[in-house]
Amino acid sequence: MVPTLITYEAMRRKGAELGLPAVSQRENRDVLEAGLSSVEIARRAGVPIGLGTDLVGDLEQEQLFEFRSRCEVDSVADVLRSATSVNAAIIRRPDLGVIREVAVADLVVLEGNPFERTEVLWSPERLVVHSARVLDA
Repeated sequence: MVPTLITYEAMRRKGAELGLPAVSQRENRDVLEAGLSSVEIARRAGVPIGLGTDLVGDLEQEQLFEFRSRCEVDSVADVLRSATSVNAAIIRRPDLGVIREVAVADLVVLEGNPFERTEVLWSPERLVVHSARVLDA
């Protein structure tokens, strides 16, 4: 399961500004609440939960906030696993989501410990991403 909750959260925050009708804004809030609940239900049932956003265009800059939405109902450790090893398993790519020889790695350097301050996961001014191939040393 890849819930992409930020699509609904971004529309909750920016829907009116982007011209979303009031009735659609109310429906969007209901879907967001149901989506948050579905993560908790799926986690209890042992369903693997990945992490994604599906945001494009004017909302693309909101992607990091998926971490914030997920941290509302999931542990930091589970959210980080969702973004790495679970996503890799979902798309059947054992060379992703791990740090080891010959793995493909997107390394994220955070200014702070997300287990102490979760906001470092979605704060773009504190985020550095480096794509690299982990090679034999």
